[in-house]
Amino acid sequence: MNIPFDLFRSEVSLLQQEIKAVLSKRETSNRRLIEDGIINLEEYYHAPVRVLWVLKEPYCKKDGTGGGWNMTDDLNTKRALGLNHVSHQTWYPITYATYGLLNGFMPFANMPNINTDPAVWLSLRKMAFINYQKLPAKPRTNETELRKQVTEEERQLVVRQIFTYRPHIVIGGKTLHLLKNDLVIQKEHELSNGHFQKDSILFLNTHHPAQTKITMQEYVDKINLRTKQWRNVYMNAIPELR
Repeated sequence: MNIPFDLFRSEVSLLQQEIKAVLSKRETSNRRLIEDGIINLEEYYHAPVRVLWVLKEPYCKKDGTGGGWNMTDDLNTKRALGLNHVSHQTWYPITYATYGLLNGFMPFANMPNINTDPAVWLSLRKMAFINYQKLPAKPRTNETELRKQVTEEERQLVVRQIFTYRPHIVIGGKTLHLLKNDLVIQKEHELSNGHFQKDSILFLNTHHPAQTKITMQEYVDKINLRTKQWRNVYMNAIPELR
């Protein structure tokens, strides 16, 4: 990463403060910001591959209320230590896919079991995770409602998170089409199957990790294979991926 760690930390911190200020305008007494971002700043900074996941929205209570807590704190502690298995349908695929990307595109069949090898869970500390919508939502929100609920100012904050975090790979779980206009994606950035590349960042268009159309193994392997396919396009400067 061509930026000193102290400067990187400062940029990330300032942006997080701005996100809190903007979202405070829409917070209510029973619906508050659920913070997202880089799980472990130092480990992410030094990771051989910086992976950023972009999902739709956080969930707290069934009626869409709650919040007021930091998701990255939980991911950096309980989840990274294998002590939190809530929403495993989402977090198992995310963790396995991230582990594979950090370990030379390792096939799912060769990966250790997530529940017996701490290294798999600990890979979470080397990634970042952000939501398109940052206030708590109900278990399912249709796309029309989601677009209404997220203001242009909030979308621009998500875009700034992406570029401030300086990832090599952005994995969108049915979210990238919501951001393409704000990311100013043009024809020359398009790859295939909805993937695109801009400013040396690979944007992978995938289903939500909790999808049920294919197995978790197929989902994880597809992400690793797609990344391996395009690595020479955008990652020549990273020796670990040559």
